[in-house]
Amino acid sequence: KYLLAKEQGHKGNSTETGGWHYSMEEMLQLGQHCSMTERRADEATREVSDWLKCDFMQDQVGNTFSGVIASVTGFGFFVRLNDLFIDGLVHVSSLDNDYYRFDQVGQRLIGESGGQTYRLGDRVEVRVEAVNMDERKIDFSLISSERAPRNVGKTAREKAKKSTSGKPGGRRRQVGKQVNFEPDSAFRKEKDQAKAKPKGEKKAKKPSAKTQKIAAATKAKRAAKKKIAE
Repeated sequence: KYLLAKEQGHKGNSTETGGWHYSMEEMLQLGQHCSMTERRADEATREVSDWLKCDFMQDQVGNTFSGVIASVTGFGFFVRLNDLFIDGLVHVSSLDNDYYRFDQVGQRLIGESGGQTYRLGDRVEVRVEAVNMDERKIDFSLISSERAPRNVGKTAREKAKKSTSGKPGGRRRQVGKQVNFEPDSAFRKEKDQAKAKPKGEKKAKKPSAKTQKIAAATKAKRAAKKKIAE
């Protein structure tokens, strides 16, 4: 609106239609203010959502729910309840059947003695132990766990690729492996004839022209000596 009014010859920062001209410095300040306000609104939304979840779970203390392990940390793992989408913590101290080590690469807890493992995606059954309204925290205790199937979430192409990768053969060429074949009768006959030839027998070679000249000269000298001797 301000630009249109300026083209029509209007002067000043404001226009009759509601336009207003801001400098670059004012625009930067307004942008920072809008970003800060948006972040505060997001934080307030999360706080209200967490408070409502804790308020609901206060009446569920002692009840059991089924869920899925959503994240794993060094101090335990968080379980997201099915249908409710509420997260709670199963602290590692409540797993008193073994000492558990956190595998950061595999995102799992591994028992040192028994080998029990808790990882992302495992289906578990938990009981609500406590709810802290001030800290917006929900504590669970583990009742049972079940390993999630491995093929869940994979496409049909990935499954087919995995099933055929372990089969031998195919069109891939095996490098370095000798191929066994059965020679025919003609090949065997030629091979046997080559073996039957005596080792001392050699093929006669035709003398070269130089050798022939030397032999002729030697023969002529011998004839001349023989003639003189007679």
